[in-house]
Amino acid sequence: MTVQQLVEELDRYLAELAALPEGCLLERPKNGHTYYGHQVTINGKQHENYVRLKDAPVLKAHFDRRAEVESMIAELKAKLKPFKKEVLLIRKLQEDQRLADEERQLKKYSDDLKHLALKGHYVRSKSELNLANYLFCKKIDYVYEMPVEVG
Repeated sequence: MTVQQLVEELDRYLAELAALPEGCLLERPKNGHTYYGHQVTINGKQHENYVRLKDAPVLKAHFDRRAEVESMIAELKAKLKPFKKEVLLIRKLQEDQRLADEERQLKKYSDDLKHLALKGHYVRSKSELNLANYLFCKKIDYVYEMPVEVG
């Protein structure tokens, strides 16, 4: 496997890890019943939320997958350790490509984009501006005019 392929695989695992919940699932036996909690550490403080019995198996599967993904990431990082310069070069090329794609996309539509949204991108109309600002304020992730493949 080439360094490029290892970096791409690492990126896929990192993206998957970002989508999985953090923390752990706790089992608390009490009065002959088992109660479940989702424990997570935020800013050095531990928080625990109650998990319904029917949701516990799904959450457990997510945490099991998270452990597998973290293990794979550690393996890939160990394999890539001797190739630091190559990895930095690949990262730089990826960033340059991403910026070029963004610039190309902006040039394509920039004449019509007049209103600056809170997220930092431009939109065409005041209606789109209101919607973009609402989604941003409610912390709902969105992508403005995401390219769609047809066919």
